Amino acid sequence: FNSHCLLLISSLLVQYSVHCLTTPTPKESSWQCRLDKAFLDIDATPESRLRNFQRAIQDPNLRTDVNSAIDAIREKGFGKGHPEFINILWPEGTTARSDLEGLTALKTQLPEVLRELPDFVNKSKEQQSKTTKSSSSTSVDFSSLPKPDEIKEELKNAFRSTPKGLETPKYSIVRVIDGDLKLGVPEKIEIRKYEAFT
Repeated sequence: FNSHCLLLISSLLVQYSVHCLTTPTPKESSWQCRLDKAFLDIDATPESRLRNFQRAIQDPNLRTDVNSAIDAIREKGFGKGHPEFINILWPEGTTARSDLEGLTALKTQLPEVLRELPDFVNKSKEQQSKTTKSSSSTSVDFSSLPKPDEIKEELKNAFRSTPKGLETPKYSIVRVIDGDLKLGVPEKIEIRKYEAFT
């Protein structure tokens, strides 16, 4: 190989990688989606978890993608290579990716919440003292408490991206604009038009 051929091949690989990184949702049969279902699907049965795990580790793309992700770190260093690493192993549209983005958001939100915590505690103490003075003893109606199945479903809903039974308004996407860069890819911001909802 001469340097021109190597440069041409590298250019094609970079263009292919950029195309792959901006693909919005992985296929349902991708190893990433199968691992999502095996480990993160709250409604999955043990049998489907095992089946999805087995299919994921048998997928030849798993080894290829892991090697590509490691190569990105090896060639670019962690600082510049980690966005590509994350985009390869946890593409947009997977639960694991959503969890990573949630943790990243939490990292920025937590300091803000901690700064506001003392004020919140003081206000809560004031409210509690007002409530304690004005309340009289009341009896508890145990029939109004949730049933075990209802509690179980609520706990599962805490881990779902959209809780079961949640009604959401219908909408159409008017426009999509690029936002801040997240992991080397612009965040997509949807401008939506919602139908009336009552």
